[in-house]
Amino acid sequence: MAITELTDDLNIVAALDDEPNDTGGLTPAQLKAKFDEAGNKIKTYINGGLIPDVEAAIDEKAVHNGNVPAGGTTGQVLLKDSDSDYDAVWGVPGDSAATPNMVMTRDASGRAQVTAPNVTGDIALLETVMGLKWDIIQSYTVAGTYTFIPPDLFGDGRDYEVGIFLIGGGGSGGAVRSYDGSIRYAAVSGGGSGHSRCFIMTVTPGVEYAVVVGAGGTSVSTTNSALSGKSGGTSSFDGKTVYGGFGGNAGYNYDGSSGQGTVSGANGAQGASGRYWHASSNEACAYGTIDFSFYNTTYNRSSFHGQSTPNECFNPFSFERCLAAGGSANGYCTSTEQYAYGQYAPTLDDDLSAGSAAFSTTPSNITAGTATSVGCGGGAALLAYHDANYLSYTITSGAGADGAVKIYARKVLF
Repeated sequence: MAITELTDDLNIVAALDDEPNDTGGLTPAQLKAKFDEAGNKIKTYINGGLIPDVEAAIDEKAVHNGNVPAGGTTGQVLLKDSDSDYDAVWGVPGDSAATPNMVMTRDASGRAQVTAPNVTGDIALLETVMGLKWDIIQSYTVAGTYTFIPPDLFGDGRDYEVGIFLIGGGGSGGAVRSYDGSIRYAAVSGGGSGHSRCFIMTVTPGVEYAVVVGAGGTSVSTTNSALSGKSGGTSSFDGKTVYGGFGGNAGYNYDGSSGQGTVSGANGAQGASGRYWHASSNEACAYGTIDFSFYNTTYNRSSFHGQSTPNECFNPFSFERCLAAGGSANGYCTSTEQYAYGQYAPTLDDDLSAGSAAFSTTPSNITAGTATSVGCGGGAALLAYHDANYLSYTITSGAGADGAVKIYARKVLF
């Protein structure tokens, strides 16, 4: 409040006539009073105006009228308790939680405490740093068409970045029957894995985004021929696509000496082995590896591995390896004997796998393994038996697994 000013005229004596008794007609008592008049006005102002105004101002500013809290302990100080003027509480700086406007404060023991960063350069909590990792918020792993509507992760409707990891459908393995009285060699490859693609984009909560998960290649069956597998389907997010893996190749040849033809492996992020004459069984390829073991110097028979793109066999958002090709197989027959060899599927990090090859020299129905990890290739199927009269058995390859669309987000915004 404002202090009342003294505005009275105090020039009392100066205003008198030179001869106040004669000219002004003042009595001696009246003249004496004139000399006291200014002092009495000041007295009246101090006692009746200034002092009451000062007391009122002190009460208003809460210096002594009960708004200074009682109590307090050693080491405590008066701290602001709100945005109002002249409020205070006893405490230690740091008793209250830090806020974006006060990123750093201290606890009762004097240790620094920080809150979530608000601008670049702020100190960050450990939980904030951990929040920078990508967390999966949606996963589509069954072939089909979907609509993704981004949730309002931060509660204020703001746009945010998502990481998209696309996997195309895996190819199915090929199928072949080797028979005849003459020497006949056969080879068949598993399906290649689907390709993968990753990218980061900004999405808006509530807006619809188209999602397509490519189907795995379907299995193929034969009783007396060589059939190549089916390729996997294309997966996409918001129009950005990735292709599926190729179906496994199948073939045979009557030449039993040299110059043997070969079957190329199926292409994919993880390509399948192309097998021709290898007298052992091993594990199919995974995680971008390439199989160089199929070579026989005696018969000059080699193999061509399917084209692979190893960098696609890793998910950069989850830091996980992925994708494997289906197992391949080969065999041959003479007029009196037959042999068959093949690859079993590797077990991936998620305990699922691609399809193992199925191979046999005993007349029977043959069914190769179906891939169970997203985007992996199906296994090849081969029956090697010399007697052409046994053609009633079905050789069926393994189907490739459906692809996937995985969506990730970081739970921290700056």
